[in-house]
Amino acid sequence: MSSRFKTNEAAVWMVATNDSEAPQKILYESLCTVEAENLSEACNNAIEGRRAPAGRKAQVMRFIGEMCCCGDMFGTDTSINESVFSAMTYIEKNAWNVKDVFISPESEENVSNCVKLLELNEKIDYSAVHLKDIAMGLRIYVEQNMRNIIPLNVRKRVIEAYGSNDGEMKETIIPRIPFVVGDPHRLFLKSLKNIFLTIEMNAEDNGVNVEEIYRIFGPLVIRRPENMLETDTEVLRQILVDLMKADFDEFPSSFYL
Repeated sequence: MSSRFKTNEAAVWMVATNDSEAPQKILYESLCTVEAENLSEACNNAIEGRRAPAGRKAQVMRFIGEMCCCGDMFGTDTSINESVFSAMTYIEKNAWNVKDVFISPESEENVSNCVKLLELNEKIDYSAVHLKDIAMGLRIYVEQNMRNIIPLNVRKRVIEAYGSNDGEMKETIIPRIPFVVGDPHRLFLKSLKNIFLTIEMNAEDNGVNVEEIYRIFGPLVIRRPENMLETDTEVLRQILVDLMKADFDEFPSSFYL
């Protein structure tokens, strides 16, 4: 989200339809900081099973379309930097024909160098490093530096929902996660989703074990809370599989309830 002082575009992105039963969609990028914070609060309330305060929907819907001069202050995280997004974009564009991406490297030394460059927010020389080493460097960087991609309370609730196979709670939590994590983490997860889609589309031709990649990243994205350390990796893998099917760009207006 960028700083803006103009009529907010969220209302414009609501899907116009003659069918009153069809859900209205709002483009997340059209929100200003205050609107994003309101959305995050509403989604957290739903995840925690709390009802929104009386009049919240009317208050929020009045705010949409009004003048907004909020800066980009919501959800900053210095661990998600330009170097990380650059590496993810490169992996997304080039992983389609490479086997064992995120699973095994070509050079441990190059992997270590990639991790250091990501930590320093310096660009990797992609022409000099094998893609598998870049991917492994990103994997290690995430493991060491990104421990709270999803807030603790949300991780607890989603693990509980999957542990008890509560279908209703799963359907409540998963589509709201992109909008409670803050913009840097939302963009990170969206980029991760794009990488996985690239790998999955060519998995059969390249003999790629997609399930193993989800098994690796499940515990990295959905970190086990201290009182849930016994959570099976397969549970975390399935949560990530379902999360990667979520919409990271648009959400129904009902999420403001």
